[in-house]
Amino acid sequence: MGFIKAMAAALDALAAFLRYVYPAKQLREISKDIEKYEDEIFELGYSGTAADKLRIEIVAKRKKRADQQLAVIQSIYGDSD
Repeated sequence: MGFIKAMAAALDALAAFLRYVYPAKQLREISKDIEKYEDEIFELGYSGTAADKLRIEIVAKRKKRADQQLAVIQSIYGDSD
């Protein structure tokens, strides 16, 4: 009987992790990625070479995808902020 209670407690802990901790971790990682992309865009914007302009477009597309991922996660789990 003790083993069943221990397994139930472990499953409850796993469910809580998946419901609260994991989404918060994903949100934090995506937010860091977005900030990194924004910083990279600003740095590339200073020189203005053709290669840097192309790189800005690529980084901006990555940032847009990260913004979309963030919106999806927030809509699924709700905004935790």
